[in-house]
Amino acid sequence: MQIDTASICSKLKHLETNMFAKKEYESSCSYTTTVSKELVHRAAVSEVFLTDVNKLGYERFITGAHLPRTHSYYNDIPSEEKYYDNILLLEVCRQSSIIITHHYYEIPLSAKFIFNEAKFTINNFHALRVKETASNVLTEVNVISEDKRNNKLIGLTFEMKVYIDGLLCATKLMDITWLEAALWKKIRRKPIKDAEALYEKNSVDTPTTLKLEESELVGRGKSDNVVIYKPEKAEEDKTRFKIFVNEYHPAIFDHPLDHIPGMLIIESFRQSSIKFLLDNYRLKHDDIYMKVINIDFVKFAELLIDTYCYIENVCVDERTNDIKMVLSVRQNNSISALVNITYSGI
Repeated sequence: MQIDTASICSKLKHLETNMFAKKEYESSCSYTTTVSKELVHRAAVSEVFLTDVNKLGYERFITGAHLPRTHSYYNDIPSEEKYYDNILLLEVCRQSSIIITHHYYEIPLSAKFIFNEAKFTINNFHALRVKETASNVLTEVNVISEDKRNNKLIGLTFEMKVYIDGLLCATKLMDITWLEAALWKKIRRKPIKDAEALYEKNSVDTPTTLKLEESELVGRGKSDNVVIYKPEKAEEDKTRFKIFVNEYHPAIFDHPLDHIPGMLIIESFRQSSIKFLLDNYRLKHDDIYMKVINIDFVKFAELLIDTYCYIENVCVDERTNDIKMVLSVRQNNSISALVNITYSGI
């Protein structure tokens, strides 16, 4: 299958974050307690990282967040020098987009959200260093476009700048839409039914011996956080990894879902790329970090269908020595998600 990388983040492709200097908003942001879990679509309070949200002006907002130092998933990185997981910042951005949408655009809590595209860049990796006390995050959020259908708001595009303890750490562009619960149920009925029929037709026991047991090989300390099986060769001599879907994982599946969540897809991209770089470039997880993640969620990945992460393309930038990778997640050889990842040395 030929991958058109130009299709990744097609809507956000020509947009870049505005890198103006941060103003002093800390006095407007509280870090005392977390926000209501319902406002960020979480079932467990322990999975809520936002502490505040405020409006600065027309379509301009800030959110506050507290980064946990002992989280069983986000802090599960076996390195001598501890850094916060940059995927934790993706979750902070996700929660920020949801609470702003509910609180300031009056989208009902029953709405079902779809995350379409995201461009995420780490501008200062060392700002992620874990300190003796928990770090405070302030995120500047600008709504840069609105999607409407029949004069009704159905989506927003956000520009975000993430500061950790006052230092600019990351930027993100993201595009989301949502559906009313009744319409979501109607749209999702057939794909779920088709997946169930396919599962019953092809149902076999997956050999447990195929799952990676050495969690350090994918940058994790606990085997419970490993989400891929051992690598295998696929068509065109590509490397692929079957994705392990554990619906009881307390962070990835914080609440029941009718599809594979974006968090699991992103983690499979990360673990597959880390294992591939270890096998083919002898780079360990603590030698590198994900500097850029541009992701396009093409369609829902169904829970009951075998799901694979493919290494599509790898190249080394001769000027910077950064490693650029294209990966896909597929079901029945149909693409569910595409990503461009750039790894840089620590």
